[in-house]
Amino acid sequence: MNPIRCKLAVALRAARAAIGWTQSEVANHLRLPRQGLPRMERALQNISADYLLMLVNFYAERGVKIIYAEESSVRIEINDKALACARQRLEEKYR
Repeated sequence: MNPIRCKLAVALRAARAAIGWTQSEVANHLRLPRQGLPRMERALQNISADYLLMLVNFYAERGVKIIYAEESSVRIEINDKALACARQRLEEKYR
């Protein structure tokens, strides 16, 4: 399995978890194919540049940066906006 694809898969899962959205919610919001995001998050399919850009921008708008850095490393940064988003989602879920 491609190590970069695995690293991106982990980063995508972590970014989604950080904002408190489910796979279905993200996929529906971005109009991704039904099994697209789950397969990307498990590194079972290649991620097209278009989908990757769409996902990176989606998470960045919600306070999570996915960064492809030197030496093929991938990291995420979570700011207060992401935490507020996650808090709001959890409050809505448990009302």
